[in-house]
Amino acid sequence: MRVASNWSLILANDVEEYTPKSDVVLLEENPDPAQRVGWPAMLPVELALGESSPKEICAVYELSKDDFVRLTGNPAFQKAFRDAQDMLQKEGMAFRVKARMQSEALLPTSWKLIHSQYTPAAIKARMIEATWRVAGFEPKESDRAPVVPLQINIQL
Repeated sequence: MRVASNWSLILANDVEEYTPKSDVVLLEENPDPAQRVGWPAMLPVELALGESSPKEICAVYELSKDDFVRLTGNPAFQKAFRDAQDMLQKEGMAFRVKARMQSEALLPTSWKLIHSQYTPAAIKARMIEATWRVAGFEPKESDRAPVVPLQINIQL
């Protein structure tokens, strides 16, 4: 696991100068609290994982170099990044985070397969069942009513 240990690994030297496709409003840019937008929840985690370069991550999130510099200078974002690093240091967390990210990315494919007329019914059923289980909709043992053993006594 390659986790970025300091800000020098993720600062703007690796981010290209370009204009983002959408209007990304960062905390410092708009003083009106009703219009403030933070950052995507997974951005600090993806930077801490170090699986992609900051340049690639910024391209995905449509952040310009200036936006990235402002964001990394924000104390709240720095704390979120340190928290993400701490979380990833726990055993198995990097794998779990990557699995969750992969699951999110696979949702459109799963949706297409489940709704395709060419997918066999057995495959659809397994995919739907797995989706319910992962989403937490499957009943747990604690949700079921306790079963009292049936006892019949016959006296003669």
